[in-house]
Amino acid sequence: LIKDRWSVLAALCKTTPPISKQPDGSFFIDRDWWIFRHIMQFLRNQTLPQDRDLLLELYDEAHFYRLHSLSAAIQSVPGLDDDRFFSTINTTAATSN
Repeated sequence: LIKDRWSVLAALCKTTPPISKQPDGSFFIDRDWWIFRHIMQFLRNQTLPQDRDLLLELYDEAHFYRLHSLSAAIQSVPGLDDDRFFSTINTTAATSN
């Protein structure tokens, strides 16, 4: 969890995390749990899913969690280096604010 030392996940591992723990000691982050398994998979063994739409979602989550290594890995996937992929992400982020 501390691979990207400035990430949200690394911050949760500090002695004084930026958000409060739940009574059971866990953290609640209102994000898609299904996509989080892909984040954990990447942090464990640096593998990415092959599905383009999933990579789009994963890229968005990487930005939320400030996982720069994951963002960079997705950007370096062959065939995703065109502007259409990343402009879709920027458009999605802009409309969700």
